[in-house]
Amino acid sequence: MLLITSGGVAAVITWHAIFNGTQAIEHFDHDYQIEEYDALPHLYLVLVKDGAGAVGRPVAAYVIKTRDGHNEGGFADVISQCASACLGQERVDRWNVHLRPQKITADGGPLTENEMLRMTLDLLLVHSPASVV
Repeated sequence: MLLITSGGVAAVITWHAIFNGTQAIEHFDHDYQIEEYDALPHLYLVLVKDGAGAVGRPVAAYVIKTRDGHNEGGFADVISQCASACLGQERVDRWNVHLRPQKITADGGPLTENEMLRMTLDLLLVHSPASVV
């Protein structure tokens, strides 16, 4: 799945997951061209929380490769648009969405399904309200 802006391809969304409480993680791969993926320099896992800070509840996550890094001006808009694109605007509007991007360093091609799940679970454990002290 591509996010295209006036400057061209801004992001490739490779995968997203919806958390069903602590019961299950439903996850989805997205189609994209490997050439578009390879052309973008920054890889992120973005945790979606319903609510801010320690009281926020993780509800979803997605993996994206972006043109802009997190220190660049358009990054916040790009990750917000990606959340709406892969999770659906209705769901995003229902949640009090706070996005927590985490830069990923990966060698080689796109991450495997198992790698994305493992990183998501690690991030989920850190940001779940029960794990915050």
